[in-house]
Amino acid sequence: DEDPLVRRSAVVLQRGAAPEDKTLRLANLLRDSVKSVRIAAAKELIGAPIQQLPKQFKTELQKASQEFKESIVAKLDFPETHLIVGGTSLSSRNWRAAEAAFMEAVRLDPQQQDAWSMVVRIQEALGQRERAKQTILRALELNPDSSLLQQLQLSLRLNN
Repeated sequence: DEDPLVRRSAVVLQRGAAPEDKTLRLANLLRDSVKSVRIAAAKELIGAPIQQLPKQFKTELQKASQEFKESIVAKLDFPETHLIVGGTSLSSRNWRAAEAAFMEAVRLDPQQQDAWSMVVRIQEALGQRERAKQTILRALELNPDSSLLQQLQLSLRLNN
């Protein structure tokens, strides 16, 4: 489509596609003339099977991924940006980076209950049960009425 807004919106529609199809469909958008379209394609390709990406597009993916990173760096003083970094790190299975990003989000805004939840879940998944217990206690201290955090504490049995 001639309209970059249509092309950018089409990227999101690929989330429901099979990973192989999505990768091939988004490859051409890594070469788009509009930066926001290239960034959207790079974001959607995080965690995708890029080994199926045609060789000529791997350089474009690196460039678009770098543009995505640069766009994030410009907004690192917002906790929501760290949520994005954390989610991106989870997609690429970089647990330590995800935990660090979510911790930074709660440092900037202790009311970020979803970020607290992710930190606790990551710590629990990494076998750091005692750290998870301490984290949930701190989260509940700062958010005592949070049903999300209370349920998480119960579901992971971190209250004993």
